Amino acid sequence: MPLTLEALAILDAIDRKGSFARAAEELGRAPSSLTYAVQQIEAELDALLFDRSGHRACFTPAGRVLLDEGRGLLGAAQALADKTRQVAGGWEPQLTLAVEGILPVAPLLPVLDAFYRLGRATEIRLRHDVLAGSWDALASGCADLAIAGGEAPASVPACSAASSSCSAWRRSTRWRASTNRLARPTSRRIARW
Repeated sequence: MPLTLEALAILDAIDRKGSFARAAEELGRAPSSLTYAVQQIEAELDALLFDRSGHRACFTPAGRVLLDEGRGLLGAAQALADKTRQVAGGWEPQLTLAVEGILPVAPLLPVLDAFYRLGRATEIRLRHDVLAGSWDALASGCADLAIAGGEAPASVPACSAASSSCSAWRRSTRWRASTNRLARPTSRRIARW
């Protein structure tokens, strides 16, 4: 058996449950199939993963390294699966927010914190631009959203700068839906900045 996520999950279950039998029960398999799978992994890697000399099989140092590093891979695989589901469901994998340099970023941090507490895998990148650079970043596609003052230049399509709430907020509708529940920018909020 080549080293697979399934093989790493078997080792993880054995460690968490403390025995092959309980791990097999959790995985819905026969204990003998786990023993066979571990033997296949050991043969593939040419390394003993368990010390079987005592009453109970214990991980060898090599087995412990494989288990610990394998858990990182299992976590990464789960995170990748979650992110894939979210992107397939309409969430952006990455969102770039350009903030005009004259505006403080501190009032935005609780909103971003609340967004991340939603558990979405969307990575939000902040740009701090000066001299209308936020508008330029939005117009050139280097930013998905902009928090900027003044009138939107003609180079920014479909943007209504009325009450400082640009349609750039609408460009990512899923993100907008979650920010509506958190703290949608209003003229009053922006004025406090």
